[in-house]
Amino acid sequence: MSASRAKKRILIVDDDKNQALLLRSLMQANGFKPLLAGSKPEGVKLAQREKPSCIILNCMMCGEEGFCLYRHFKSEAQFRDIPVIMLCSVSHDILFRYRSMAAAFGGPQAPQPEAFLKSPPDAGELMDTVEQLTGSCHSPETNTNTGNKDKGPPLSGPG
Repeated sequence: MSASRAKKRILIVDDDKNQALLLRSLMQANGFKPLLAGSKPEGVKLAQREKPSCIILNCMMCGEEGFCLYRHFKSEAQFRDIPVIMLCSVSHDILFRYRSMAAAFGGPQAPQPEAFLKSPPDAGELMDTVEQLTGSCHSPETNTNTGNKDKGPPLSGPG
């Protein structure tokens, strides 16, 4: 694990405690410092205090809290440049096809998220995305020649 990776904070905002704990474990196992928030107010507070390198956000949080938080992050100067990985249980195309959902992102004013992954995410794909967005090196456990990543199985909660 590189020393620079250990200093990178990853803010995980998810009201699904099981998924949040799995994401935290995955980030820790790969040398990042995970920060957990279970709601929009907690996410904003942690982002202000900790200045994360990347945010993993469940856009399907209770009500429109995930969408509203994304719009907040991308509209505020202090957060605008922090890359966001949006996790969603529906596909990107379906999500953005419907104007009512796209409007929650602020319409054309709010940019698309830096990354959009189906939830629950594949562990290898999520780690590749986090590494790319934070400028971290691939860990030695990653075998890029075979596409086999020893970063863990697909993430899924109990049940």
